Amino acid sequence: TFTRKAASQLLRRVRSRLARLAGYLDTGAGTDAGSPAVSTYHSFAGALLREFGLLLPVEPDARLLGETEMWQLAYDVVRRHPGPLPLDKTPAAVTAMVLRLHGELGEHLVDTADLRGTHAELERLVLTLPPGRYQRETPNRRLLDLLDAQAQRSALVPLVDALAARMRAERVLDFGSQMSAAALLAAAHPQVGEQLRERYRVVLLDEYQDT
Repeated sequence: TFTRKAASQLLRRVRSRLARLAGYLDTGAGTDAGSPAVSTYHSFAGALLREFGLLLPVEPDARLLGETEMWQLAYDVVRRHPGPLPLDKTPAAVTAMVLRLHGELGEHLVDTADLRGTHAELERLVLTLPPGRYQRETPNRRLLDLLDAQAQRSALVPLVDALAARMRAERVLDFGSQMSAAALLAAAHPQVGEQLRERYRVVLLDEYQDT
């Protein structure tokens, strides 16, 4: 589930129901109802990284940053950026853009290497492909805005890379990078999934549609 409060409520309810079931089934020989593991998605991801993180590698003792700490770290990276900022915006505005792009890349399991140069290919397509039927000779505003957004993302790549390097050096993670690292761990190392399937026979996912 998502929140610690919801996880603790589920744990109490599940334990209570299992205890009742154990008492109902008890015939004198005793019935072990088992002890369910209930956690948030983030805490499960954190446990996964503590146990198997060195396979990536991610340090098992990596510290999790909250929103405020993550903002401060990203702002410091932006402020220390050598030379002029890639966009004509304030450091605070650039920090917000860096954090947003960092989060989106992690959410979609995309590396900055995949982002580099994509604006050049998009620009070539937008500016050189012949117009379709009923289209004007020049690109419309929507396509130009799309091209501008992609160019801004590409300009932020050095700052996103600098933020990632700083996080590795300081052994810290944010919630998004914690989840993406756990997903990459499971995808890249099949033995992790095999061990978990041996450990947990049944898995119930609460609010799964929101992941």
